[in-house]
Amino acid sequence: MSEAPLRTEVLIAGAGLTGMTLATTLASAGIDCRIADPAAGSPRRDARTTAITCGSRRLYEAIGVWRAVRARAQPIRRIRVAESDVPLYLHFESDDLGEGPVGHIVSNDDLSGALGSRLQRLGVVADAYAVESFEELPGWVRTRLSDGSAIDSRILVGADGRASPVRELAGIGKRTRAYGQTAMVCTIRHTEPHQDTAVERFFPSGPFAVLPLRGRRSAVVWTEPRSAARQLMQLPPADFQTELEARFDGMFGAPTVEGAPSAFPLSLVLARRHTRGRVVLVGDAAHALHPIAGQGFNLGLRGVALLAELAADHMRLGLEPGDPRVLAEFADRRRMDTASLVAVTDGVNRLFSNGLPGLGVVRALGLGMVNAIPPVKQALMRQAMGIASGIGTPLPRLIRGEPL
Repeated sequence: MSEAPLRTEVLIAGAGLTGMTLATTLASAGIDCRIADPAAGSPRRDARTTAITCGSRRLYEAIGVWRAVRARAQPIRRIRVAESDVPLYLHFESDDLGEGPVGHIVSNDDLSGALGSRLQRLGVVADAYAVESFEELPGWVRTRLSDGSAIDSRILVGADGRASPVRELAGIGKRTRAYGQTAMVCTIRHTEPHQDTAVERFFPSGPFAVLPLRGRRSAVVWTEPRSAARQLMQLPPADFQTELEARFDGMFGAPTVEGAPSAFPLSLVLARRHTRGRVVLVGDAAHALHPIAGQGFNLGLRGVALLAELAADHMRLGLEPGDPRVLAEFADRRRMDTASLVAVTDGVNRLFSNGLPGLGVVRALGLGMVNAIPPVKQALMRQAMGIASGIGTPLPRLIRGEPL
């Protein structure tokens, strides 16, 4: 005779940063949840870094995680956006809005460790098994794990990445588009201080971003067409550094590449819906975007904050978090927020990764004009900080710095 299924309010498939953040947010609000992921509990090193906007920082402050990463997080107090060879540019200063830094660059290892420690204190259980199937029951969804056990939950959340098995099991289709670009990522050491400045330079071949790290170091995200990136990645280290120096153009002194660069083909993956029945998608399972402007992870955190807010509010009214009204509101608001950001990132990439004659000057003039019009500049800055509400989509309370 098989054991009776365990029960929880929310079962989260995926123990990455998004899944761990959702579990921490729910548990901090007193909502019972569990995590299922084959890699749960296994030590995983992740040398990458993540850009956290001002709004996302507020979320981590509210759930008791930010204090553990703050000392090692690198603040971004200035952003400079420029066309490759034109002196006009757009410059943001965080002091102009008085909301604190525009964002922070955090180590994935630091953030994962802080989330793991907080989850342990909250008593959240992580099952080291994969989701293999699920079935809808009256008021519940029963999920079968790879060890043969079953868990009944009000909601099953797919936080399991752009290839999301939960999305596939739920029969939720996706739209994909290859950008024909590859992002090369590396860490550099430079001879001059970066002064907490992030730089995005646009070349016809793709954007070149320099993000500040602690000390005289920065992370580079260099985008090129796939064929060009393949050739660059095959160069000897000294030749790769010479090519990088040409695009670095003396920012913060002479750069030295630390370690070997990594390369990631870029594509858009967009789920056709955010919910189906009692299944909910968050993070890359719902939307994997172009890395331009570094907004993808933060878009996922807005979904995390919204789901936790709606679940908490309805449970206070005596309703369960999988109530159709909860999931319908979540889907409507996420659809609008996602569509607007996809349009922006996609449009900016198309506009700036374009070598049509004369277009570079027009783009640079546009940046210069925005820089000279404070209301427009401040509106864009609030978008970059993740604290601007979209049309018809108010920000979740945690992103606004308000408690659940």
